[in-house]
Amino acid sequence: MPVPDKTITITEIKIKPKNHYFDNELVQNLLKKYNLRGCVDIELRDEIMSHADELIRQVIRAHNFEHIFPNRDKSSFFELHQVAWMQIEKVLYKYDPRPGSPKLFNLFSQIAKTRILAYLKKEKRDKKNVVNYKDFLNRKQKVKLKNSADVETWLQEAREMMQYNEDFIKILNSIEYIWYNDEKPHDGLIGKIEQSSGKSRNVISNFFKTLRLRRDEFTANLMEIKDYKENDPSDGNEFFYVDQDQ
Repeated sequence: MPVPDKTITITEIKIKPKNHYFDNELVQNLLKKYNLRGCVDIELRDEIMSHADELIRQVIRAHNFEHIFPNRDKSSFFELHQVAWMQIEKVLYKYDPRPGSPKLFNLFSQIAKTRILAYLKKEKRDKKNVVNYKDFLNRKQKVKLKNSADVETWLQEAREMMQYNEDFIKILNSIEYIWYNDEKPHDGLIGKIEQSSGKSRNVISNFFKTLRLRRDEFTANLMEIKDYKENDPSDGNEFFYVDQDQ
């Protein structure tokens, strides 16, 4: 009896390369046409960039860029994608199709990676500068003037200085009340003074102008009024706080 054939036929399985989403030869030919046409064919450019789209996504995911981005929200991925996209689009005209040039897949991947890293570095630096600036402001943070002997001295000297101006005395009384009874006295100070004293904003404006001009006469110089404008009175931020360095 003939021996049965036990040969097993194995179907060949072709494994696509990892970068199967980017046809290097196809994109290279498109880019050659784009350059030959003077890099002004918008439709051809858009077709080339459509092939770069998934490549950029893979670069971001491969390096976990979206998770080290300072914002770290849903927009992070799209922001980094846009940064890389725009950079690749900018250098399309620089492509040299001569033999020996890097494959477009490698070139586009490197451009995307380099540009995103530069962007992340800048964002990190900018964020650090913002934090440093906030720290500086915190170090210069002004201390709220409550339960301070200097406050009483200042109020007494202010009343003596303005004793012949009934309107200013009423404004001072309002300020003293707000000072000690309002949790956030600097918020909307002018409006609070206007309501409490019954004086117009023009009178209140003149009051602050007088304080600004004569603040050096006080024993305890507790206020800073900067960039004062007669028609735009201070909101009181400088009035209710004093520098720690003083």
